[in-house]
Amino acid sequence: MLNIDKVEKVYLACGYTDLRKSSDGLIMIVIIADLDKEAL
Repeated sequence: MLNIDKVEKVYLACGYTDLRKSSDGLIMIVIIADLDKEAL
């Protein structure tokens, strides 16, 4: 479960979300996107 006390940033996006990936899959997408952003 997500511990809100340790959350530093929250990103909100408008549009459609594919919830078939579950929260774990969506979290991995965000982590990978963040790592790609840091590599630039």
